[in-house]
Amino acid sequence: MHFIITILVLGLLVTFHELGHFLVARYFGVKIDKFSIGFGPRIYSIKKGQTEYTISLIPLGGYVKMKGENPDFDEEDKSLIVDDSDSFSSKLWWQRALIAFAGPFFNIILAVMLFFISYSIGRTYNDFLPIIEKAEIPYEKFFQTGDKILTINGKEIIGWTDIYKNIKDKNENSFLITRKDANQSMSKKLEISIFINDKISFFNSLYPVTKNVIGEVSPGMPAWKAGLQENDKILKVNNISVNNWTEVRTEIQNSQTDYIDLLIERVIEGMPKLLEVKVKSISNPLEDNKQDKQASKMIGISQAMDVSYYQRNTIYESVKLSVYTSAAFIYMNYKALYSLAKNPSSFKDSIGGPVMVFSMTSQSSKRGFSELLMFVASISILLMIMNLLPIPILDGGHIIYCLIEGIFKKPIPRKIQIISQQIGFLLLISLMLYAFYSDFDRLFQRTISKNKQVKEQSNINIKH
Repeated sequence: MHFIITILVLGLLVTFHELGHFLVARYFGVKIDKFSIGFGPRIYSIKKGQTEYTISLIPLGGYVKMKGENPDFDEEDKSLIVDDSDSFSSKLWWQRALIAFAGPFFNIILAVMLFFISYSIGRTYNDFLPIIEKAEIPYEKFFQTGDKILTINGKEIIGWTDIYKNIKDKNENSFLITRKDANQSMSKKLEISIFINDKISFFNSLYPVTKNVIGEVSPGMPAWKAGLQENDKILKVNNISVNNWTEVRTEIQNSQTDYIDLLIERVIEGMPKLLEVKVKSISNPLEDNKQDKQASKMIGISQAMDVSYYQRNTIYESVKLSVYTSAAFIYMNYKALYSLAKNPSSFKDSIGGPVMVFSMTSQSSKRGFSELLMFVASISILLMIMNLLPIPILDGGHIIYCLIEGIFKKPIPRKIQIISQQIGFLLLISLMLYAFYSDFDRLFQRTISKNKQVKEQSNINIKH
């Protein structure tokens, strides 16, 4: 089922992309020879006007065949293209640029639509319990470890983020909490009042009670390669006992080597096991100040959370959130690309192919339909960003050709276009092959690690 979902997701993204090219080309009077959903052998086709509409066997997207799009030869008579009025090559430079841009633009439209649907139908959010582990100065005098916040200003608090939502800036805030006695056997309700000048600094000064249990393992990351799984309990990091997620994160950040040893407990197996996991150092691409930029050490795990709740949004809220989420995702990815360009050595750890997409689709679909829509929307934006790269065979390359023609008032010679597109094609194929290699390398490492774990578990069972 996850495989089918992945195929449908990729097919939807590429078909919608091609629909953008199709509609804008038709608007400017370009003859469309064929619009195909899918590739390979034809399953069904119908001809309407001058266009053949086809459904093909392999549902990995689709394509639009426009008259005069190929700059060197016509596929039928192998002669040089004559720039007829209904051919792509006969259109003004800005019209061709818009036709090329329409595909990526439709990916943005699709992303906004999917984000909107996701926010409208509602999403399941995970959160911490509103129980305090620690409070920093100056709020440590109000809270103790184990205090549970029940209400703030009369509003019920279900999860940790509700604390921030219900605090009033530059106001006296009323907290109803439960606090256990010295013996931890009885608890009583207390009402405390705190004047909060800045809600952000107040919220950041509080730390929730956390568990040392893994909630999710990011596909392709070191923890995934090492065979770590959801619900694994981390007992030790580099032989140092950890009791909560704060301690887990601290020990990973403090590691001085490229690898760490994790002692974990897996519920279905019972016996603790020791795993060696590579530590990955990643700088935040959104931090512009080099002095403030610090590499974070991570292995690709997130913590399990105790609170799960469902939330729907109004139409207005969904529109606002979908536009904001799309804009934020575009901004973050372009910043990440800029960071990658400055540090090419991190490229090999940043690329993924179909296997990675399959793993992430599987993970998203397990969390529900709404989360799957969010993931597809994110991939749609990534498809837009990749297609706008200035590589000759991609849409971004075509747009660059058109802009150069608009500036210098004459098109780039077709021979140069052909050579540059051949180079772009080789570059794209090389990138795809490397993505496949990266995928299978990660998968191979994970398989070896899991087989090793199974073998060790079998030896333990034999001894017992």
